[in-house]
Amino acid sequence: MLAKFSLRDLLAGGIFVLAGAYFSLEALNYEVGTPFRMGPGFMPLALGAVLAALGIGVAASGWQKPDKETPCHPPGAASLL
Repeated sequence: MLAKFSLRDLLAGGIFVLAGAYFSLEALNYEVGTPFRMGPGFMPLALGAVLAALGIGVAASGWQKPDKETPCHPPGAASLL
């Protein structure tokens, strides 16, 4: 039975969201400041939020797109040389 979602896209999106959340949370250990007087934690916080948003987009795009089944061929002796 084929799933109605792309497992690869969901996993990739989840990894992006986790990485973005980690960087955003770690950026809160620094002074963030304001948009006019940015502190050292402002850019890591903003980039972490962008990465998490892109991860949500990747996961959402894979929700209704099933993976294409490709036959799995074990590596032959020629690929080991």
